[in-house]
Amino acid sequence: MAERSRYCESVDGNVMRINCGFVSMYVYKGETSRVCVDTGINPRKLKMGLDETGMSPSDFNAVLLTHSDRDHTGGLGLFGETKAFISLAEKDMIESRKPRLYKLLRNKMPVGSMDYLIDGQEIKVGDIKVKCILTPGHTLGSMSFLIDEKYLFVGDALNLKEGKVVMDRRFLQMDKSLQENSIRKLATFTSTEFLLTAHTGFTSDFKRAMSNWS
Repeated sequence: MAERSRYCESVDGNVMRINCGFVSMYVYKGETSRVCVDTGINPRKLKMGLDETGMSPSDFNAVLLTHSDRDHTGGLGLFGETKAFISLAEKDMIESRKPRLYKLLRNKMPVGSMDYLIDGQEIKVGDIKVKCILTPGHTLGSMSFLIDEKYLFVGDALNLKEGKVVMDRRFLQMDKSLQENSIRKLATFTSTEFLLTAHTGFTSDFKRAMSNWS
């Protein structure tokens, strides 16, 4: 059973989930390297969560961002000069050329230290292998990360309800059809053992979770 504290939950020996309010981010520990997936909305809660893991922002080799919404990037400033990665397809949004919703809400971010990723790209962060999977729909540049062929971090590409994959609420989707296709695409990554979401927890039963999408 996963161990819980106020801000942290152990997924297994490699992964910790940090509760940053209504959204979570994840810490992944390899043998010699550390990455985090997203940074939550609240830097204070993120710092408290990291303190509970015994780590500090300076311990990380990279930050992987699933997309540019504020609740996933709000703690990025804590990581200083740590290399941050995000999908190239999200670039127009974070540079304010593409609105997020209703032509009003924009996801402007500092981009000086960003490294951009494309669909299917594989990167190595020390001893950690990351496969980058473009999963548009929630935002046009949303990206999921399959780490070490076992842990699939999906951000807001999908939600879990009673252990099964569902879509998020319609008004949060930039493109419903794209999001449906992205979920079906993720269902093909059958090496996955842990499916980890930003708002609805995680599951270790990938086959059951994706049973309505494969």
